[in-house]
Amino acid sequence: MREALCPECGDPLSVEVEEDEETGNINIILFCEGAGEDEYELKIDTNLWNDDLIEWKKIGSTKKAIMTLINRKPDPLYKLDPETGEIVERDSE
Repeated sequence: MREALCPECGDPLSVEVEEDEETGNINIILFCEGAGEDEYELKIDTNLWNDDLIEWKKIGSTKKAIMTLINRKPDPLYKLDPETGEIVERDSE
């Protein structure tokens, strides 16, 4: 299985599952903890509660989630080369 990679630096994204304090929904957060100064965070609101997981029994049934890009900032000094997948210095402008 291929890892989810940060679109800014190419490092694997970390995953956190949490319950929304206000709504009780289960949220999945993908975020970058790579060595660079870039930032990336994506929230997936599953639109599910813990009780839904217990009661959801129909195999093949689907539910819709809402995805929100929370934060995305490139590293000020380096970037991911889309052709090679390598980290390279940004061109001075």
